[in-house]
Amino acid sequence: QVRSWKESLDAAETGGDIAYAEVRKTILDPTHAFSGWTYTGGIYSNSPVTYGQDSLSTKAKVDLFYYDANGNPWYRIRTTGTAPVNGLKRVGMDDRMGPNNRGDSLLRKIDFNYDRFVATYGPNGDGLNKALVPVTRPQVTRRVELIAAPITPFEAAIKAGGTFYGLGSAAYVDSYRSTVGGYDASVKTNPSDSRYVDARAETVEINRQRLHKRRNGYQKHYQHKRHH
Repeated sequence: QVRSWKESLDAAETGGDIAYAEVRKTILDPTHAFSGWTYTGGIYSNSPVTYGQDSLSTKAKVDLFYYDANGNPWYRIRTTGTAPVNGLKRVGMDDRMGPNNRGDSLLRKIDFNYDRFVATYGPNGDGLNKALVPVTRPQVTRRVELIAAPITPFEAAIKAGGTFYGLGSAAYVDSYRSTVGGYDASVKTNPSDSRYVDARAETVEINRQRLHKRRNGYQKHYQHKRHH
């Protein structure tokens, strides 16, 4: 039972890694992001993934829940990981609480006959639609929530700690997307060019105050924070 408890966390975090890879595709390969996933009510969800010799199972839900001040999307990832519990259908851990007892069975909930979470909290954890859902065999399920927050690889194209006098009247600061071709100086003044949006992401920062900041979705990548 202890092994199943630990393996269920491994499965939940594996589900988080799978979902996180799809979030990164929204920047690196948007055409194929969440391909094969189901989209309902603003939430992406995938079919359970089974892996390993112990037949661990994981699934995930992803929703875009927030846009920051720069217009960058933040994603919430919620995953479940399930590990089978072998042996007899009985609690094999101690539920006493004290200096030498940690109440393992109070923490490590096991689904012997029914899905305990759905019966207690409902399928979405909001207290709605509670039901007794039978399980095919004893199992332990753990849940993990992650927040995928966008960060930019460069704080600014030009940074100055003091006074910045500019580059002269003939100078300019622009940008380009290398994956669609080489740099072309004429793009920045040609709105009809399909690359024009990529040329408008210039940023100048003076004393930590940014000027001429525009959104550039192609420079964002994601970091994630885990919550157990």
